[in-house]
Amino acid sequence: ASLRKMGRKCDIVVGALGDERPYQEIRRIARVHQIVRRLRTLTIGVVGHVFRGMYDLECDKTKIKGTLGPNVVYVELSHLLRHWREVTSEEALAAAKPWLARFRLRGTTADELQRSCRLGVAMQRLVDHLRLDALCFLGQHYIEKETGVPARIGASLMLEAGKHQVACEGDLAGLTMMDVMAWLTGRPPLQAEWGQYDASHNALLLVGHGLGSPALAVSDDAVTLTSAPEQWGFKGQGVNLEFIMAPGPVTLAHLLDTPDGWQMLIAGGESLPYPTLPCNEIHALVRLDVPVKDFLVEIQRWGVPHHCIVLHGDIRPELLSLARAWDMRTLVY
Repeated sequence: ASLRKMGRKCDIVVGALGDERPYQEIRRIARVHQIVRRLRTLTIGVVGHVFRGMYDLECDKTKIKGTLGPNVVYVELSHLLRHWREVTSEEALAAAKPWLARFRLRGTTADELQRSCRLGVAMQRLVDHLRLDALCFLGQHYIEKETGVPARIGASLMLEAGKHQVACEGDLAGLTMMDVMAWLTGRPPLQAEWGQYDASHNALLLVGHGLGSPALAVSDDAVTLTSAPEQWGFKGQGVNLEFIMAPGPVTLAHLLDTPDGWQMLIAGGESLPYPTLPCNEIHALVRLDVPVKDFLVEIQRWGVPHHCIVLHGDIRPELLSLARAWDMRTLVY
């Protein structure tokens, strides 16, 4: 009562000394406050801008700094291209060899993978040189036209390494959520789009952007290196990862920049065991805990962006605690 009277925020835990649950709750709250502190020191580099027409992803970097914490740094394309030009053929081949040994090829070539890995090496060097914690980029007619290859494999190499989170199309809020979810669990998140719904499974088909760690798949045998599904000015077939997300409980989340301030989507579901669709893309079939059509109506009513972040495991309690720490309204399922 005194803290409330003073206007001080606090978390409340009730339990007995011999009960493990309250200690787990205290541990969870402590982790959340560690994240709040961590995000204040996070630096996100942006190469490019939000993809044209995606007004739902447009963010004010001052608002991101003021509420969420990360500092956003704009990086000139010339900085990336300088690193790209300095990558040798031997270095690109060394980056490609492990994936050539692990994954089968379809509709693309080892040379295409090597060219994509050259860009991946350059992206990693850019992050290291500027001491960035995460990277957001625009591929399409921006990076891909200049380098002649898709940036998808380069981002996926970084995501598999697990040291830096990477997102595309200027989705800074989504990238912040990716960092939160990865740091909470030590597991790789997936940036995806709402694709289609399947009423018979009460499920959503989530479609990725070719950016994702192969660890999201059930095994290396379930992963294929295919040609790129979209042509945005690069040469040749390009390379992309194709697999379906491994089955198990998942959490879906995103941050919403609204006229009423930042808000958070938090939803639970189950990634279903299902054959990989021959779509040249990372994807997931996620059964929801609520009727799928009602869910789609509500998220659109709230103005949830067309991107979502999905992660293996149920971390809804942690995300709720984070939203409370930020005084943020939530849409919870």
